Formats: sequence, C-alpha cells, structure tokens
Amino acid sequence: MSRDYPKQSRFEKLYGIALSRQVKTEILIMLMSAELILAFSYLGFIIIPPVSLTTMHILVIVATMILGTKEGIAVAMIFALTSMWKATVTGIQYGDLIFSPFRSGEPMRSLILTTARLWFALITGWMFAFYFRKERKHVYVGIALITMFSTWLHGSIAMAFMAGLFPECGVTVNQILTSWLSTNKLILYTCTMCMVCLLHYYLSRGHWRKELEVLSRSERTEMKLHMGY
Repeated sequence: MSRDYPKQSRFEKLYGIALSRQVKTEILIMLMSAELILAFSYLGFIIIPPVSLTTMHILVIVATMILGTKEGIAVAMIFALTSMWKATVTGIQYGDLIFSPFRSGEPMRSLILTTARLWFALITGWMFAFYFRKERKHVYVGIALITMFSTWLHGSIAMAFMAGLFPECGVTVNQILTSWLSTNKLILYTCTMCMVCLLHYYLSRGHWRKELEVLSRSERTEMKLHMGY
C-alpha cells in the first residue's frame, strides 16, 4: 500500500491529497494530451495583431509544479516531438527547419536542439523542488517569480542552443539576454504567471480540491477491495 501512495509527493505536499499512482498517471496523461491539442491547434500559438503568444510551455510549468520534475519532462517531450514534427511537415523558414533532423541538413544538431525543451523542464522542476522543500509564507510570490523566470528560460535556452548549433541563424548573446524586453514577452509572462497562480489557487481552495479528494478516496476503496481487505 505504501508503494502506491508515496510519502509526501509533490501534490500531497501542496494540496494535502495523496494521489495513487493511477490517478497521478491519469493527470499526467491529461496534461500530455492537452499539450498535443495545443501543438496542433491555434491555441498553441495565439495571434492577436500586433501581438503573438506561444502557450506550449505553460503545461510544462504546470506539470513540474503540481506533479514533479519527471512529469514535467514527460510533457516537455510532447512539446519537443511536436515541434520536430511541425518543422518537418510544415516548416518553411530556416528558423523552423533547424528543428527538423530530416530537413535541416544537420540531423544530430537538430536532435540536440530539440532537447532544449527538456532542459527547460528540468531546470523549472529543480526550481520548484527547491522552493517547495518547506512551507512558504508568500507562496504565490514564489510561484509567480519561478513561472516568469521559467517562461524567459523556455525561449532563452532554445535561442542559446540555436546560437551554438546553428550560428548562421544570427542569434546573439545580447538577443538572448534582452529577449524579455518586448511587448509580446511581457504579455506572455503576465498571462502565464496569472494562469499558474490561478491553478494553484483553485487546487488549494476551490471545488476541484473536493473532487480530487473524492477521487482519491474512491481509488483507495477500489484498491482495498481488489486486495481483499
């Protein structure tokens, strides 16, 4: 029984609910499926002239926050693979084609470039793990700051990999460091921060917490019946 309900998982530490492995897996699959929907719909890249915003990184941040680093990397893997697929099938500009090992002319470099998504998830997971290692008085401030930095990190790591692997793209260190100084990015940071903080609020105090508690209890009851208790 103890194996199926790990002691003080990230979700239990934050929201006081011990999820079984099955429920945790179901939540992860739901996030990965949502990432697929974002990747292959207009929701993954929203254009409202003169502003264009990408939303693919948000679910990676959510997964690392509520589930953990490994789960965040799993969602980031969907992000990476769909980026590769879209670059291969629909890529036109050189900045898109370099994400495809089949069309860039440098397959190994493209594969390494794709791992930028995974590094983003890994570092974000480390930051949340460090922050949540103990109770915080102003938890929303920390979540907001980590979310904003992770959003900058998402683009900056990709740009740094592009500069190192495909220097012909013309990406410079100055561009990487000042990439947040644009209307698009400031709006993106604000929207991402608000979404992640609102999710934490609803999971902490809203109707969803009661639903998850009921789901968790039902899972435990099913397990006991299955084991013959």
